[in-house]
Amino acid sequence: MGFNTIDSWKQFGASSLRDIAEAENDFGKKAYAWLYNRLTDTEKASLPQPKTDCAEVPPPQYVPVLQVQDGKGILGFLFVGMKPTYGSPNPQGQCDDYRKYAYEAAKIVFDLFSKLNPEVGEPEVGLELHEGEGTSLSLPAMIAAMGRILGVDFPDDIVSTGCLNNSDKKLEPVSPGTLSSKIEVAKRFGYKKLVLVKGQEKDVPNDCGIEPAFVDPDPLLALFDLLELAKGKEHDQRVAQLLAVYAHRDQRASLDVVKQTVARFCESTSRLVRHVTFDILSRAAMHAGETKESEEYRKQSVKLDSHEYPINWLGHYLRYEQMASCAVLAVDSGIWNDDAPAHREVNLRVKHLQSAIDNHIADINDCFAAFALKNTRAQRQQYNARLKRNLTLLESAWTDFISFYNNWRILWEHANLIGRTKDSNFKRQRNYCLGVLADAFGFLGELPSWEKVGDFLQMLGEQDFVISDAFDLAAQIHWWKIGGRQPSNKEIESLLSKSDMWYDSRKGYPNFLPYELLLRYGFGDAEQQCHALKQLEQAAHLEPKETSILSLLALRTRAVLALVFALRGQILGFAPVLLGFAPVLPPEGTELRKIADDLLRQPDTLIARCPY
Repeated sequence: MGFNTIDSWKQFGASSLRDIAEAENDFGKKAYAWLYNRLTDTEKASLPQPKTDCAEVPPPQYVPVLQVQDGKGILGFLFVGMKPTYGSPNPQGQCDDYRKYAYEAAKIVFDLFSKLNPEVGEPEVGLELHEGEGTSLSLPAMIAAMGRILGVDFPDDIVSTGCLNNSDKKLEPVSPGTLSSKIEVAKRFGYKKLVLVKGQEKDVPNDCGIEPAFVDPDPLLALFDLLELAKGKEHDQRVAQLLAVYAHRDQRASLDVVKQTVARFCESTSRLVRHVTFDILSRAAMHAGETKESEEYRKQSVKLDSHEYPINWLGHYLRYEQMASCAVLAVDSGIWNDDAPAHREVNLRVKHLQSAIDNHIADINDCFAAFALKNTRAQRQQYNARLKRNLTLLESAWTDFISFYNNWRILWEHANLIGRTKDSNFKRQRNYCLGVLADAFGFLGELPSWEKVGDFLQMLGEQDFVISDAFDLAAQIHWWKIGGRQPSNKEIESLLSKSDMWYDSRKGYPNFLPYELLLRYGFGDAEQQCHALKQLEQAAHLEPKETSILSLLALRTRAVLALVFALRGQILGFAPVLLGFAPVLPPEGTELRKIADDLLRQPDTLIARCPY
């Protein structure tokens, strides 16, 4: 390689303007022509004219990176591609630090979208920069990932620098000591706007010759800020996609926080954006117990719903997932009645989908949507059945849970294909069904003669009972109970060992459920029950938020502790301290408080009537 040869963007970014101008090879001449045309007349005055009119432009997917090496600012580039997810760790996660930083930052963006968009795979990072760059390439990597997923292009005069905090996964400013060198190299290569992380405002001199812009430290909120800097103004679908991702991630954030984040979009010129925004506000108000405010937002959202949805994951979200999420939130807010708007919409959509299925005009996506919405409805029916001690409602829940029984295998395959295995898999459906059968067993003292009960139990008995979390352990205990089986002390010891492992990492819901069920069903010897009792009391001391449905579960936990102590306290030699303190109750006037009061009026049946 000769002195006057520039043959890559990596070398280009580390070269002086004079060296680039003197390059004799084809790439070097064209790259210099691109650079020269970016400069101001004053900057051009001291440089020679390009030797060619044909400019070599960095590929559109390349995102510039500002580096400092040995005190000198240099320019590099990175890009982010995408490859399918096969369930194995990405090798880029175990490579050189500077590549790992870029991969981890891009992965945060990919993970945000992959929860809703099954086509989002794993990021694949490519670098055209010098080794040794630190975490400050995190913000450029997020910009590249955003561009790859949303198809966003940014003006070619924008450059960015920002770090990623590995502990909280938030963006943070770069070291002030490197900023002056980065500003100088940005100006040298014709960049006019520098994107930084909020908190760095004081580090940028007023007369630095480059316009600063700042993004939120929260990676998702930073994407909203970045979208405002992107090329073009037709970003309605992209804003709606970001709002959908926000709604999925922060669906239980406080109303004030949600308003602060999305209120600006209430005035959008896009009907789609306003529809999604008012839906998010409606759900946040519902979660906060502000029923009246929630209904006002919902009316606005419904009014703006054109029912003309994009033909992509956003369309699927707007048709089905948004509706299911709203219904789940309504249930968690204590709104269980059929005529509530969220549940009425689910019922109508299920009816429509079922009609399409019955008339053989539904595709696999319609079937999967019907399956997911029926599961959502079934959980609410089950809670109502418990509360009202109504076997008919419980059978309705069973019918919904089991309705696709003959096609479960096909649905699991489809769930795997579209990236929905976390929420839709055999294990989860098994647990739902066992929970309903355990409730029916509690009502009747025997198993009900409902459709497919025998088929389901026979199928369950022919395979291993796979356990990977506390929900599975709870289902295992239900399985023992309804099967009339007294587990051995060795089996109980194994179950307690697994419970303790998950309980040590997080003492809240659902990890205390196995202890509660062991005590309710009287499984295990005195030592094992005493252990479960002590573990459960620790969970009871974790006071839930007043507005959370977990406040109802806390009432049940206290009732279980009181019952076990009353029946077997002398044998166990343990008295729960908690029973001397008043329980945390939901706020007066809320739907959750009405349910709590109903439960407390009939303490003898509280345990059996409580949800979850």
